[in-house]
This record gives sequence, structure tokens and C-alpha cells, in this order.
Amino acid sequence: MDGSRVSPLNHLLHVRTHDNINNTTTVAQKTQSHRMSLPTSIYTDDSSSGFSSVSDSYQFGNSTSRNLPPLNTCFVGRENELKELGEIFKYVLDKHAPNHEKSAVVILEGYSGSGKTELVSNFFLNIKTKNPALCLLTGKFDNLLDAASTDSFSAMFAALTSLKQHFSEPNGSELKTFQEDLEETLGEELKILVQLIPRLGDILGDGDGNDSDDESENTLQPETLENGRNRLRHLFLTFFKTLASETRPVVLFLDDIQWMDDGSTDLLHALLADESQNHLMVIGSVRGEDKYADRLDSLNKGLNRKIHKVPVGDLSLESIETFLSTTLRREDTKSLSEIFFKKTHGNVFHMKQMLEIMMHKGILTFDFAQYQWICDEKKANTGIPNADNVAELLIRDIKSIQPDIRKSLMYAAHIRIKFDLKLLEVVLKANGVDKIANLSLKEQLDSAAKAMILQHEEGSKMYTFSHDRILEAFRESLPADLGSNEELASFRLATGRALVEESKLRKRDSWLFFVGTKHLNEGYSIEPRSPENYLPQAQHNLEAGKRAIERSALKDASRYLQTGLDALKRVSETPWESHYDLILELSQRLAEVLSSLGSFTQGDEMSGEILQKATSLSDKLPTYSSLANSLGRREQHEEAYSLCKDVLYQLDAFPKHFVAPKIASALFNVKKLMKKHTNTQILKLPIMTDKEHLIKTQFLTEFGLRAFYTNRLPITLFCILLQIQMCFKSGLFPRAGQSFAAYGMIIADTFGDFVGASRMAEISRGVLKVTKGVFMEPIALFTVAAFIEAWNAPRNEVLDLLQGAMSSGILFGDFENAFRARGVKNIYAYVAGYGLPKIEESAEEVCRLCKQFEVEAILVMVSPFHLMLECLVGKRIVDWEFIGKTPPFTTNDKDPSATYRLYLFYLYRLQLAYYFGEFELAGEFIDKLEPYYKTDTTFTGTTMRVFFSGLASFALMRKTRKKKYKKRSKRFLSDMEKMMQRGGRNLLQKFLLMKAEYTASQSKNINESEQKVMYDEAIRAASRAGFTNDAALANELAGFFCLRRGDEGADDAGWYLNRAKDTYDEWGAHGKSQHVNEKSRGMAVNLFAGDSRYDSKVSSRRINNQSNAVAKWTHGSQDLIKHVTGVEAPDISLGTDSSRLSVNA
Repeated sequence: MDGSRVSPLNHLLHVRTHDNINNTTTVAQKTQSHRMSLPTSIYTDDSSSGFSSVSDSYQFGNSTSRNLPPLNTCFVGRENELKELGEIFKYVLDKHAPNHEKSAVVILEGYSGSGKTELVSNFFLNIKTKNPALCLLTGKFDNLLDAASTDSFSAMFAALTSLKQHFSEPNGSELKTFQEDLEETLGEELKILVQLIPRLGDILGDGDGNDSDDESENTLQPETLENGRNRLRHLFLTFFKTLASETRPVVLFLDDIQWMDDGSTDLLHALLADESQNHLMVIGSVRGEDKYADRLDSLNKGLNRKIHKVPVGDLSLESIETFLSTTLRREDTKSLSEIFFKKTHGNVFHMKQMLEIMMHKGILTFDFAQYQWICDEKKANTGIPNADNVAELLIRDIKSIQPDIRKSLMYAAHIRIKFDLKLLEVVLKANGVDKIANLSLKEQLDSAAKAMILQHEEGSKMYTFSHDRILEAFRESLPADLGSNEELASFRLATGRALVEESKLRKRDSWLFFVGTKHLNEGYSIEPRSPENYLPQAQHNLEAGKRAIERSALKDASRYLQTGLDALKRVSETPWESHYDLILELSQRLAEVLSSLGSFTQGDEMSGEILQKATSLSDKLPTYSSLANSLGRREQHEEAYSLCKDVLYQLDAFPKHFVAPKIASALFNVKKLMKKHTNTQILKLPIMTDKEHLIKTQFLTEFGLRAFYTNRLPITLFCILLQIQMCFKSGLFPRAGQSFAAYGMIIADTFGDFVGASRMAEISRGVLKVTKGVFMEPIALFTVAAFIEAWNAPRNEVLDLLQGAMSSGILFGDFENAFRARGVKNIYAYVAGYGLPKIEESAEEVCRLCKQFEVEAILVMVSPFHLMLECLVGKRIVDWEFIGKTPPFTTNDKDPSATYRLYLFYLYRLQLAYYFGEFELAGEFIDKLEPYYKTDTTFTGTTMRVFFSGLASFALMRKTRKKKYKKRSKRFLSDMEKMMQRGGRNLLQKFLLMKAEYTASQSKNINESEQKVMYDEAIRAASRAGFTNDAALANELAGFFCLRRGDEGADDAGWYLNRAKDTYDEWGAHGKSQHVNEKSRGMAVNLFAGDSRYDSKVSSRRINNQSNAVAKWTHGSQDLIKHVTGVEAPDISLGTDSSRLSVNA
């Protein structure tokens, strides 16, 4: 790059709007023409500050002045930085890079005024020419009063809304496609995103940009605060994942991240940690001071990607000379460059400000004869005061501005870096400034824009301070201008009230309320006041805390609520007596927020104080609920169990002397009620409205859950039965949807009553609908799908239910249940024979999400399953030493979650060992699974355990002839038959295969023809039902059975194994297919995949040899199926067409 060329972004720091970098050149042109039209200078003749009158040869806006050329500063000295950014950007476009390398993270470090923002703007323009669809999103953090908690997410949300600029021409056609993609990805969650960021509605077609008189209520509130925070993070990540693509790479520029609030830090860290984010470049600018190092460390913590740090230092003397030569249209600038270097140290912004001051002092003039700028270098050396930093120079400059304009700008600086004319009028009026002597407010601001203090695009009502150092200088000047702390406090309070009131009229500008709140709190803190004056502060901070909670800004909420409590304690030494309701709500909300943030000790202390000071049980109940949830998050289930039990005793909702007969009585009552009422009558029961009864249902649910986690299953059952009885006594309630589902699960598992269970599933869904209990859908739909419908319902219906549970969980931020549903959906799809590659990809994604959102309970469920899938599809070579190792964790029989983890560890290793022929190892896993058979009663868990334990036992019985395995073989075959009898119609092909393999494992009386027919029936049943996995395994087992019969079975063995290999490949189990191929070669069997002549030859021989046995066996097996399942068996006869054995038939 030619460092001496004039930047296409003339006066970038002076004219750039922070959320509209793309239009900088146009804005610059408008601003330059605008500069020549103003009637006056904003500066006074103030000799005390070292400034004199503006030179006659150059006055801003002097109508008699000759038409001067613009003073165009240029972009120089950043060739190396631009090159480095360009090299980093290549990762974003590299199609062949690993996923986690298709995004880039850059931190620009440099002191204020070094030109970091201008560097990004020029970099973007460079890459935009080669990538027209490139999207730039920009946001800037502000340090108003307290950078950490002024307005959470403001810059992040501003970055998202800056997308509007990208989808204007020429990229307008992209908008509809993006809208459709986002709607497809987020569904109902899109409404939540627009509720959180109302101005996104202007872009996404869900708003017209106008404020509404009625606040849009969020009807999809998450049940817990941590769920809300999880949901916000998910929405943010999904938005970027949908936006950034190979054809539309995205650059996200966040300016001044040293002032980034805590909530934004969490979001940005999540974005950087998400390795699925591709085609995204994140650039953050940070001041180079050491005090901001902690902010960078928090971003870098735990990241599996490199953060590129690009230092942006001051310009060299050579670059300054180039800068001045181009700007002043002259070549002899060496001595002047040395003056600039001495006074500015090469700080870009400082140099531009120095040029402005030199023009105002008459040191810099324009010579029309030579058509170049002329500088009096002697006056430049002596007439410009030295400044150690930019802020000092700017403050000196501010003193020379006309008082009325200076005051307006100082007040504007306390709104935000970007503000509008009307808002400044509101603040001025609130502070008693109704009329300005000489100029209208607009003329004042336009004069400031002429002087490059503000940026303003012609025709716009928005103004932006041209640099944060200018903004800071005006802010820092206000206290001295006001003269006393009392005046400063009055200013803060008046400004705060005005902004809060204005926020009621501008509901889309939520930041107004929070900035107003910060002013109010600052005003109250400046000077001590009488106690009663602090009551409004306490009340307002409660409202601020509630609003922060609604947007999941929990750290902000904790600060607001704590400030409110502190203020209330100033009002009265005994606030629990004088202001009971106010301190109760402040304390309850703060305790919950602290616990949600992981500050458990503080949360427990606050909860203890509430339980001690609250005067009634109803006032204590929200704290009990929050505390129980907090204890559960810490896995202190015993303590949570005791707490819930104590509450239920106080509510008289649970018998103090619990004995087993009470369960039998409750079961009898529920059965009687269910027999007496139809589904329609149940769903027409009144809706429960009594607050006390609703609280009882909440604690019964929590108590039942804690009972389960502490291995008190009878109490869990009793809680479910109590809730169902409450429906008939007091009306339906949302949590009853899960109660009916859980009851259906119990009668299916305990009594084998799948008809009754299916009825409970139907009632459960109906209750969720009539009570609008959508927040209970994640767990209720999961229970219905995994424990009831999976046994009999069509596969697509089961998958749809699990998808619904997952979607509802995401919608409410209930990620544990959402990821559980997605994990079981993958497992069910595997058991049902769907294609393995997509299942493996989905399982890998679930593992990533569990790590990202720290959902350990589901990660331990999905990780061993994913390991097995990787081996089956061939992505991982089986490491038998690793597979055979003991689990890297301990278990406790009293902790069901730990037991379940151990169960899954062995369950998937059992399947892996069987698939790849390690039968002895599979037998060891069966032994280790024995104590945990009742741990998992889902369709998938039970089916996998019984099916593979049975097949492994058959193989070991055949190999060792030990009675141990013969006994087991009979038991597992009997278990599968019982599962069929209970209604497991989706198990037909597995039962037939187990029956065939069990018979083949006998040493005597094996009729080879009948045995082959048994395998063929299993293959046919699997093929017709679409269970590709079972069809492949049946072909494999049939093939090796034929091999064991000697040479006479070799041809049939080749035929079966050829089919097995092809079917495994069709399933996507390429690793298993390769294993069949290698094992067959080791046994001297040739596979002729795709050889129709071989298939035809062997098929004809097989059909002729088996024709006499087919009719007898088929008739007998169909009778058996009808006896076992209670329904007519499907037609699985082979006929004479061998192609009907194909999985594709």
C-alpha cells in the first residue's frame, strides 16, 4: 500500500458515525461542504488560555472568505498493520482450514488517538473491494460514570442493529434470504431476540421503527435466571452463526473494549469460544494502558483459538512528514514534522487537533497564489502549548469555546457519545437552560460539527462526538464549570430524572433508563442527604434491577439491587419494620441473582436473613424455592430434599408420617379417578388459580426431583400421585403436564400398561396446552417420547416429540432438558437405524454445546455414545486398551446421577465390543452392567442393553459352552419377548434376530435350512421397517453362521456378508463395514460387492435349498409374533424374489 496516498476516509475521526463506518466517505463530503456555511466560530478571543483571534486569511464559516480547499488529512504509516490484518483475514475465507480456524480474533492495542479505528476502516475498505458481500458490524463501548454497569450489552446490541446498513443497497436482496434463514433457525426464539433488541425489528421485518404506547410483554419468560442468561447467549451465537457464511463473511468491530460491561464480556467470550462460528473476524480495540490487561485476560481464558495482538503505536517521524506533506500540499515539511513529533509524539488524533488549533491561532494559513498551506513554524514551536496527553490539550482547547456552546456540549457529553437534538433539549430544560442567548441549539451543534468536535451528517438529527477523548474532555470539564458538589449533584439528579422520563416515551431506546439510573445514583452519592431523600433511590434501583433481570444482565441487576438496599438502610435503621414490602422484594431478588451468578455464600446469607425477618410463610416461599434451586445446582440434593420437605410440612401438603401403604392408597385413588373420567372430561377441569395451591404443586415437583436424586424413588412416585389428585380437587396446573407423563412412564415400566401409558401421554400434552404450560414442555415431552411413545409410535412421531422438547428447552433457556432431548433423539435415531454420519455430527454438536454451556449432566450421557459412533463410522480407530480401562470417575450408590453415568459408560462400550468381535470384553461389560439394570428404563436404554447383552451372551455361550452364558442367553431372550408382549412393536426385527442367533448358538439339532430362513425373516422385518442397522447385523450374523457350517455354506456366507458390508455402508457405518471385510478375508471368504451375477447365482441356490423349510417356519414365526405382540404379523415371507431381502425394498 502506498502510505502517502490520501485516505478515502477524509477526516475519519471527525466525520465517522460509530455504527456507520461504511458510509464514511459520503459523510465526509457532506461535512466538508457543511463547514463553509456556518455564520460564526465557536471560539472566543481568550488570551488567558493562549488563544488569539482567528487569522483573517482563514476563518471557519466566514461568508466573506474565499472558498478554501478542505484540509484533507491522509492515512499513512500503517502498511505493516494492514498487511498483518489481511493475512489474518485469509483464515476467514480459507475453505480448507479446520472449522475452529475459519474465524479470527484480533486485538488492536494502542493509546487513545493512535488511529485504531481509522486502521479498521481502511482495512475494511481494502477487503471490501475483493469481497463485496462482506458485512461489517460495529459497536462502541462507553465509559459514562461506570463503564462496567452503565448499560449492559449496549455496544453488542448496537453491533447487531448496524446490520441495517449492510442490507441497504447494493445488498438489499440478501435481506429476505437472511430473514428466512434466521426464522428457520430460531423459530419462536426470534420473537425473544426482537424483544431484547427492539430495533432489530426494523431489520427483521417485525417492527416499523416507531415507539409503541404499549409495552410488549415477554410471554416466554424463563423459569430461572440462569436459564435466561443461557438463552441470551444462545440467541447471540445463533444470530452470528446464521449471518456469517462462506459467501457473506462478517467482520465484527468492537471499539474500546477496555470499557466493556460484564454482560458483554460473557457474550463475547462465548462467541470466541464457539468453534462452530465460521467466516467471522472479531476485531477489538483496546487502549494500551496496563490497567486494562485484566479485561483481555478474561477474554482469553479457556479459549481454544489464537488471539492475534496487533500493536498500533504512534507514527514515526518519516510517517509524520508524509502525513503533513500530503495534508498541507507541500514538500518542505521536515522541520515542521520535527515540531509535530516533539509535541504529539506521533499520536494521530493529537496531530489532527494540533492542525485545527494552528488554524484558529492563525499559525496555519492558506496561500492562494501557491495554492498550499503555509505554516509559521516559529509560532508553531512556541505558540502551541506542550501537552503530556491528548486530554490536557483538549481541555485547554475547550476553555476557549463560547460559554453557551461549551455548556451544551458538556451536557451532551453526559448523555452518550451519540445523541440527538431533542434529547439534549430535554436535558438542558431539566437543568434550567431553556433559552440560549445568541444561537439556537441546532446552530450551536452545527458550529461544533464545523469545528470537528462533533460529527453530523446533513439532514440527520443525530450528533456524535468525533472522538472519545473529546467526549471525556467535556465530561471532565463539567465539575469545574458548575463550581460546587451541590451543583454537580443537582445536575446528576435532574439529568437522571429527565432521561428516565424520556425512556417512557422511547421504549425502543432502553439504554435511556439505565443511563438515567446511573446519573441518579451518582447524584445521590455526591453529597449526604436527609434520610427520606434516599427512599426514591431505593425504589428506582429496584425497578432498574428488575429491568436488568429481564434482559439477563444479572451482574448489573446485583449492583442495582444492592444500591437499592444500601439506600433503604439509610432511610431507616429498621427497614424490615418501616419499609417491609420494599426491603423484602429487594432482598429476595438480590438473593436469587447472587445465587444465579454463583455467589452462593452471599446468596445463602441473604436468604438466611429473609427467612429470619419475613413475617409469614407466603413471604418466605419464593426464598425457599430459590434456595432449593441453588442447593440443587451445587448438587447438595440431601439439603435441598430436607428444605422442600420442611416447606411441604408447613404447607400441610405432605404427610409427616409417610409409610408405604400411602403409596398403594394413592395409586388406587388415581386409578379410580382415571377410570371415572374420560380424557375430554379431564381436560375440561377448571384451571387452578389459587396461589397457595400453585405453590404446593411447585414444591411437590421440586421435592419429588430431590427425592429422585437422593434415591428415594417411592417418595418421587408419591409426589406425582399427589399432584394428579390435586388436579381433580383444585384444577389443572402447568406442572401437571409432567405429572401425567411421569405417571404414564411408571405404569408402562412397572405394570407393562402401554395402553394406559399412551393415554397419559395424550392427557399430558393436552394439559400443557390448556394451562399454557409451555415452560414444562421440555421435560414433559421428553418423558412422553423417551419412556412411552418410543415403544410403539412411528419413528418420525417419536423424533418430532423429542425435537419439540429440545426446541421448547432452547426457547426457555432450559438447556439441560433441551440437550437431553437432543441427545436422546440422536440415540433413538441410532437405535432406529437412521443414517449414522448425520447422527454422529449431531452428537458431536451436542457434546460441544454441553461443554460451551457447562451442562455436565448431559455431556456424560452423550460423550460415550459419540465415542462409539466415531468408531462405527470410521472416524476413530478403536483403541481397545482405552476402551477396556476402568471409568475415570467414581460412583456412589446413593447418587442416581453418578450411577447413571457409570451405566452409560459400560453400555456403549458393550456395543462397541460386540460390533467389533471382542466378545470376552463385551462379557465383562455385561457383568459390570448387572447392578444397574433398573437405572435406565427408556426405550433406547432398555433395548440396547437387552439386545446387545443377549447377542454377546449367545456368542460366548457358543464359544465357551459355560452354563453362565447359557443361563444369561435364555434370560435376555425372555426379556426381549416380554418387552414385545408389553407393546414394543418397534422391536420385532430385534426379537427375530435374537431368536435366530440363540437357535444358531445351540450345539445340537440345528436345521441349517430353517436357521437361514430365521435369519432371512429377521432381515426382511428389519428391511421393511427401515431398520438398516438391524438388517446389516442380521446379514452379518447369517453369513458367519454359514461359515461355521463348513465348505457347503461358503457361497451363502459370501452372499450374506456381501449384503452386510453394503448395508453397513448404506447405514454409514464404514468402520464396521471395513471390519466385516477384514474379518471375512481372514476367514478366506471373498466378497463381490455389486456383482449381480454372483448374487443371482447364490440366490437361486439358496431359494431352491430352502423352499421346503420356508413355509413351515414362516407360518410358525407369524403365529409367534401374533402371540407375543397381540397383532397380526406383517408379511415377511421371502417368496421367490431374492431382491426383497434388500434394505431398500
